[in-house]
Amino acid sequence: MYKVFDIIKLFLFLIAISGFVGCSTPPAPKPIYPAISDIPAIPNYTDNGQSWNTDAICWIAVADDAKWNNFQSASSQAKISTEIVPLIREELSNAGYQIKIFDNEYITRDKRLSVQKIILCKEFEIKKTMVKQGVCYNMKLTLSVINNPQQEQNTQCEVWGRSLIVGGERKPWINVYRECVSNLHKVPEFRRSLEIDSSI
Repeated sequence: MYKVFDIIKLFLFLIAISGFVGCSTPPAPKPIYPAISDIPAIPNYTDNGQSWNTDAICWIAVADDAKWNNFQSASSQAKISTEIVPLIREELSNAGYQIKIFDNEYITRDKRLSVQKIILCKEFEIKKTMVKQGVCYNMKLTLSVINNPQQEQNTQCEVWGRSLIVGGERKPWINVYRECVSNLHKVPEFRRSLEIDSSI
């Protein structure tokens, strides 16, 4: 009889202990991310030292049918267009081109004729990939270059960029975008499309 009571007490004791300790589940395994060297490469741009003609007077705008394909919200996408265009202006200005800005003003015929190259932002894609080192953003900027005033020779160019944010580093979005736009002056087909054709 006493053995039965002892077994019942032991059983209740074990229940109490298990309730106190809790039924812990093993921690979920940490996700395994690829190394930055294991993800597909993007075009590698190098400055070949060519002396490009920078006589073109340029105007940069966003195309009416522009696409901003990324993981961010609609409001963030709208913000991209207001940040990408100034970065392009800055990059080309630093390279020696003259940039016309007609923001919020009526574009007269004289102003329109003063521009030799129209650069339209057609698309900007940004893709986030988790890697061992942190976060990798791959970007592709698609531009269309049009001769003005002839409105011909529409050349489409792609510019790729990659931004790696290591560990807990913080980087403003505009600095992420800059790592794509800063490759503009290294893309031969884009620079060639801005050359002034003396035969026109």
